[in-house]
Formats: sequence, structure tokens, C-alpha cells
Amino acid sequence: MRIINILSDNDAFPYFFLKEYASFKKSSEGKNIIYFEDLFGNVMPVKLWRNKFLKFLQPIYPPLSPEGKRLIERDEQYFLNKFIIHVEEKKMAHRIVQPENFAIFHSVPRNSVYVPFGTYYLDLEKHSEVELFKNLHSKNRNVIRNAEKNNVNLKYGKECIEDFYLMYKQTMNRSDMYCQSISYFNDFYNKLPQNILCGVAYYNNIPQGGLFLPFTKFGAFYLYGSSKEKIEINGAINYLHWNTIKLLKAKGVKRYDFVGARLSDVSGTKLAGIQQFKERFGSELETGFLWKQDIGKVECALFDEASRIRYKLKKVTPLLDIIDEELMKKNITHKASLSKRVMWRVAKEKQSINKQFRTFKKGIDENELVDNLESAGIKNGDTIMVHSSLSKVGNIKGGAATVINALLKQIGASGNLVFPSYTYINSMEHTSEEKKYVFNPLTMPSNVGVISEEFRKWNNVRRSIHSTHSVVAYGPMAKEITEGHLNADTNFGLNTPFHKIRELKGKIVGLGINIGPVTIYHSVEDFFPELFHDIYLPDPVPIKVLVNEKKLLKSIYIHDPKFHSVRIDKNEAIELWLRNHFKEKGILHESPFGASAMWWMDIQELFDELISLAKRGISIYQVPAK
Repeated sequence: MRIINILSDNDAFPYFFLKEYASFKKSSEGKNIIYFEDLFGNVMPVKLWRNKFLKFLQPIYPPLSPEGKRLIERDEQYFLNKFIIHVEEKKMAHRIVQPENFAIFHSVPRNSVYVPFGTYYLDLEKHSEVELFKNLHSKNRNVIRNAEKNNVNLKYGKECIEDFYLMYKQTMNRSDMYCQSISYFNDFYNKLPQNILCGVAYYNNIPQGGLFLPFTKFGAFYLYGSSKEKIEINGAINYLHWNTIKLLKAKGVKRYDFVGARLSDVSGTKLAGIQQFKERFGSELETGFLWKQDIGKVECALFDEASRIRYKLKKVTPLLDIIDEELMKKNITHKASLSKRVMWRVAKEKQSINKQFRTFKKGIDENELVDNLESAGIKNGDTIMVHSSLSKVGNIKGGAATVINALLKQIGASGNLVFPSYTYINSMEHTSEEKKYVFNPLTMPSNVGVISEEFRKWNNVRRSIHSTHSVVAYGPMAKEITEGHLNADTNFGLNTPFHKIRELKGKIVGLGINIGPVTIYHSVEDFFPELFHDIYLPDPVPIKVLVNEKKLLKSIYIHDPKFHSVRIDKNEAIELWLRNHFKEKGILHESPFGASAMWWMDIQELFDELISLAKRGISIYQVPAK
């Protein structure tokens, strides 16, 4: 993880990646915008500032790939955990505050406080103008036609800012919300004149409503809206939005984001009407999370107590962020334990992953992948367990299925192909707290990659039964590999798939990933607990599994959470040391794969070396200091 300079004026990224926007925020709010980049080139923009007591960070938007695409859930969580570790190590901030309300994260970092949140958006790239209008609610179409028929006049440009602002100020005052100054909007427009739409709807030359939104081709964000207290013509604001949507589509903008939607019950509140307004444009609801985290817990606690006393003396009610408001609805106060907050999570639909793939100029076909595998040393008859990231290996013609076919073709009919098919929610510990969680081997999707999930659904693929860490296998030994996991005494030890793959002289393979997120390391821990003291919590935890349509309890041992943040997949220094060590020992083999890289290790060789290292006090949790 590192901090980089502002990327460019690339329209593939949102407006907050523009250097002019960073300059505007520095001059208007005294906040710096910095960009965190990981080893794969994924980038997240963040605001940085401090008051007299604390240093603050605020994520502006979830991390994006080098091509300006959203990451899949697992990669996003990996990025966020790395981000938190970097902030802690460099002492960059005491507190990470709630992201902007249009920043809908699909995952959250460990130990964060979070709530479900969403946003309504229109996919301007997918739909034609005719389709967009057809998708409007019938009442919207009617009032838009009414406004157009009654000669509502729409104007855009800097000259509209004053009329927009007069209504904006009234709107904020009516809702008892913070109001920016007019100089803020003038400066914003002046810094990004080619990336701002300020529009106002007039009826008989009287302003009825307005909007102020920044945009690039990545998307437009409806950040600021305003309306007259008593609108004189029905549909004026709807008409303004519809015309703005058409203008943006003509400019090649891909997404119109209405910004923010509560997922809790808002019946009977102003928010209900606002969200209905957004929904009736035919918009889709994207769901995810808002989150925050205190890094310096002592400093933050002292700051909060001083703030509480100050507000009490002034007899002023402090403003709450969205996270606090939503937690209060659930009767979860700040006095609740951090672990209790973290464990609370609601079910949400998985987002479409097809749009997450990286785009490359050249498509990669199956034959090229087979050549890569052969050159790497994957042979006919091999038993391989594959960890993968489709988004990292390039623009694969046919997607995940092509990768699977290439693997099967290379190992042949006598080989065995195994993928992880894990189903834990955030972690094993969090999963154990989910009362409604039941592992169903027939239907529960894998959460560890697109290729893994695609393989799970293939004919004749077998799946092991384990509350959180099942695997899927295909080949002549698939049944033997997957059987017995339910009754095994450990997660990854004797009689588990991880043990059986090693006995079959198997290889562990990584496609488009580093050697960090690899489960086979834990198999050594389960076979030699005397070398890995206190890795697990002392008592097993029962978690429901479905076997032959009957719910059973499968007790599993859970890793102590204190090890989560220090192990190889969360610590670049440990990953780098072990990677170099395995290469020096001739255990790690690396070569190209698609547009990225792959690696493989003989599991028995890796197993033996991990034992040897453990006897020297070296493990995936601790390596020698430089």
C-alpha cells in the first residue's frame, strides 16, 4: 500500500480524481485529497485533515481498478484491510469517519462500525433514451409531459448558480440541515467548469427547482438539489432531472447516481418521499455499507467525551452521522461494545460481477491459457487446488468458464481440479454469530472469486460439507477428496480435503493473486498444534449445515481474531519475506498467466518447509525483522 499523486484527467474515473477537484477541496475546506494504491494498482481516494486534537481520514469512494472499475467484494475487503493496516502503521489518522453518502461499499474492513446503506442509480450506458423514458414511473412520465406542455423553461450554466442557491438555502433551512455558502458553489464551478451541471427549472420566469452535480464519463452525482417551498407547476423538477439525464447520456456519461438511500424503514418521514422520487425514475437500488473506524481509540474516546461536555454546556444537540442514526434505530448506542457493532450485519444481494472484469485491448483465449499452464509446469494427471482472481488475469474470452476449461484440459482426464468454495460472512467468528446462517452445499454460493463460483455450478462437481470452508472438486478422486469433511475433527487437518490433496501429491496454484490468501497454510497448524500455540479460540462453535435436507450442527474451531490483522494475507512484509524464501528454496514457481501471473507450489514441499520454519519461530504470522 502506498500514497500516489493525483492520477489524471481521465474521464474513466469519477470527478474526485481530477486535480482541479483536489485543489478546490484544499482551498474551500482545507482538506487534502490523497490516493491509496495497492500492489495491483487499485486506488481509493481519501480526504485528510486535522483539527486541534485529532487527525481524520474520510474515504470518498470505494477502491477502483486501474481501469476505473469497481472491485469484486473479496478484493475490495482485502484492499480495505490493507488500507487500515497502512494507516495504523504510518499513524496517519486517529479516526476514519463515515464515507461520503454516495460511496456504497460492498464490503467493510474488520473491526469497523458499519450499517447497511444504498443508492439509487440509472445505468445510462445500458439503456437507450427511449428505454430510460419507458422505465420511468407512469406518474413521472405524465408530470414531465405536463411541465413540457406548460412551457417550463430549463437553463444550465454558471448564471443559474444564484437562483439555484436561493432555493438551496431555503431547502436546507426547511430540513434543518447544514448549508454551504454561495461562494462554495461558485468556486466549485470555477474549478471544474467542464464537469459541472448547474440547472434550474423556471415557470413564468420564477425558479421552481434546481440541481448542482459534478460528472465525468464515469458517472454523475446528484449532490445538491433545491426546490421552491411551493412549486407552482407540477413536474417542473422531474422535467429538470429528465432533461439532465438526457444531456448526460449525450455526453457519454455512464451512470446517474441519485446519491444515498436508507435501507431501514423510513415510512412517514421526509426521506420516504425523497427516496420514492429517486425510485420513480426507473432507477436501480445498489445496496452495500457505510463504515467508520477509530484507529486511536484512547484519543477518540477523550475527544468524544470532551465534545459531549461542550455540547451539553452549550445546550446544543450534536449532529449524528448516518451510521449513528441507523444504529440508534436498532437500539445500538455508542456504549455498546465494538464487537457487538461489528457482528451486526444484514443480508444483502450479491452485486453483479460481470462488470468488475478488467478490460484489456487483447482478448485471451483458452489455447493461450493452456500454453501458460504447460510452460508453468502444470502437467497431465496433476491434482491442483486453485486460488484465483478473474479480474486480475485479463480479458478472458468466455470468462471464468474458459479458465476452468483450460485447467481441465491441461491436467487431463486423470487429473483432479479443486477450488475453495468458502461461504463465511466476513470471518468465521462473524459467521458463528449469524443466527440465520445455514450452510447449504447445494445452493450456497462461493464468496472467494468468480471462477470458484462458476466451477461450483458445473455438472459432476462435488462439494465437501463444512460450515465455512467447503471445497469443490472434479476428477476421478473428487469423491474421495470431498468426503469426510463434515466429520473431520479439524477444519484443515486429518481427513479434510486439504489433507487428501496433499496425500495425492497435489499442487497449490494461484492465478492472478499473491501467495497471501492461501488456506493450505492452516493445514500445518491443524496437524502440528504444538508448534502453533493459541492460534484458535479454546472452544469449538456449532454452526448449522444442511445434510439431506436436515439441519445439523457442525462444530468448528475459530482462529483467534488477534491473528487476523498480522497474518500473511494482511501483511505485505510477511508475504514478501515468505515469497522470497520459498523462491530461494525452489518451492515457489512463478510464470505468466493471461495478462497477469501465476504461481504454484508442491503442497508436501510447502508443508515440510512450513514445519521447519515454525520450529525456528517463523510462520505466516511472524517473520524475521529486516
